[in-house]
Order: sequence, then C-alpha cells, then structure tokens
Amino acid sequence: MKWHRTETSDTEAVVTEQVKRKRGRPPSGLTKNELATRSKANLDVKNLAINGELLQAFNVAKEKHSGLMGFKLTSKQFFSVLVSDYNRSQKNES
Repeated sequence: MKWHRTETSDTEAVVTEQVKRKRGRPPSGLTKNELATRSKANLDVKNLAINGELLQAFNVAKEKHSGLMGFKLTSKQFFSVLVSDYNRSQKNES
C-alpha cells in the first residue's frame, strides 16, 4: 500500500495516511492515442479490401476448399492457403 503525506500549515504537523490502490492495472501514463499508435506499431497488420466479383469469386473458392478440407475455413486461413499454393507453384516453375 502507498502512503500519502499531507502537511498542515496552521499546526505544522505531518499527517500520514494510507492511500488505497484501485482495482486493475495501474495506468501507464500514456494517452489513448499514444497507446493506439504503440499497439498498431507492434502488430504489423495490413488490411486488404476486395469487393464485387472478386469478393464473390473468393467466397466461392473458399467454400469449395472448405468442403475439400472437411471444415469451414476463415478468410485468413484461405488466404494463407492461396499464398502457399502460389509459392509452391513458383518453386515448381524454377
């Protein structure tokens, strides 16, 4: 526990009392924007935006591949499959 010290000027006495900590993690001293910037820098995440016919083709291919795998793939998992298939095909061509 922390102690809080207060001095009173009229009596010149020092009063020491306990300060109770609040629940949870103590504040870091950073603003919300600084915390968000720091968090985004650590993640190294890129977002891809697709729409229209490309999105429909992606979803159809994802569903077909999910059927072959025997479980439903997420978009991230299917994208990983596409990239690994592409890398394999590039190695075979060389």
